[in-house]
Amino acid sequence: MTIPGGRYARFVVYGDMQAAVARFWQELWEMDLDRAFTYDFEEYQDDSMEETCIHMYIALN
Repeated sequence: MTIPGGRYARFVVYGDMQAAVARFWQELWEMDLDRAFTYDFEEYQDDSMEETCIHMYIALN
């Protein structure tokens, strides 16, 4: 997979994989970001379901 170049905001999420990702997306929708709505992606740093670290990249204009 190729990720297009551009501007991305990076957020780091910790905790229970499902709960942390759901919480992040809820908070993201309330943020005032100049989003491009093109190529958002998640980079999982490990495979732990209970105590994970995930880098969330949100495309910006």
